[in-house]
Amino acid sequence: MFCQIAVTRQEKNVAAKYWEHQRKIAESIRDVYDKINEDNYHEKFYKRFTVLSERPDFLEPMPKNYRKKIN
Repeated sequence: MFCQIAVTRQEKNVAAKYWEHQRKIAESIRDVYDKINEDNYHEKFYKRFTVLSERPDFLEPMPKNYRKKIN
């Protein structure tokens, strides 16, 4: 692989734009991956509370129509 050190202002601008584009691609990949993992975690977390049939005495009872359908 041939690498050339940017010397002129134009070459430096091209290199900066290239790496900024690469950072945006990496950020979009990370955001998609994180969203999937975070959504799965939050779904599991909230599922535990909606499935509970009994609540502790210090909490108000949940309304009957509160439970949503769980797939």
